[in-house]
Amino acid sequence: MGVSVAVVDDHPLIRRGLAEAIREESDLNVAWTATSVAETMDKLQFEVPDVAVVDLVLTDGQGLDLVRDVKKKHINTKILVSSMQDETVYANRCLKAGAHGFIGKSEPVETLIDAVRLIVNDQIYLSPKMTSRMLQNIGSPNEADGVERLSDRELQVLEMIGTGKDTKSIAKEMHVSPKTIDSFRERIKSKLQISNATELMHFAVRRTM
Repeated sequence: MGVSVAVVDDHPLIRRGLAEAIREESDLNVAWTATSVAETMDKLQFEVPDVAVVDLVLTDGQGLDLVRDVKKKHINTKILVSSMQDETVYANRCLKAGAHGFIGKSEPVETLIDAVRLIVNDQIYLSPKMTSRMLQNIGSPNEADGVERLSDRELQVLEMIGTGKDTKSIAKEMHVSPKTIDSFRERIKSKLQISNATELMHFAVRRTM
C-alpha cells in the first residue's frame, strides 16, 4: 500500500496540488486531506497516517499546537511542516514541538516528496541553509536574536500586531483576555529591547512585509 500521507492546509489549490503530486508516486498514497485543526483531529480518529504534511497557519488555530497534539496522541506519525513562515524563526520551534521536518512552500513539490520519504525513515528534513545555521548555533544559545527568544505565543502576538490587529482582536482570536495580550506585549518589548508601542508596531510590520 505504500506510505500513507495526510495533507493539512487551508489553501485549496495547495492542498489539492500536494495531494495530486503524492498520488502520482508509486510508494505514496493520500490518506486524507483537511483544512483545519478540528477537521484534522476528527479524521485522525478514523485513520492515522504515516506522515502528515501540515501548514503552520490554519483557519481555526496554529499549526504548532496541532503538531504537539498529534504527537501526543499518535507518536508514530511523522510530521512535515510546510509553510511560508520564516524558516529561521520557525524550523527549530517545529522540531521542538515534535515535527520531523520543515519545508518552505516556495520549494519544488519534488523536494517535498523527497522530504516525506526522508522523515518516514526517522530522519530530519531541513533545507541545507537551515541545517548549516543550526549546526553553527550549537553550543551558542546566547547568540540567538530577540525574535528567537520569544515564546510561541509571544511570536504569535507579534505577527498579529504586524497585520494591524489591535489588542481586543488578538485577545478574541487567541481566546484570552486583553490584559493577557498587554502582558505579552510587555514581554515582547523587553525581549526585543523595544521601548514603546510605536516601535513595536513598526518592528512587527517590517517582519510581515
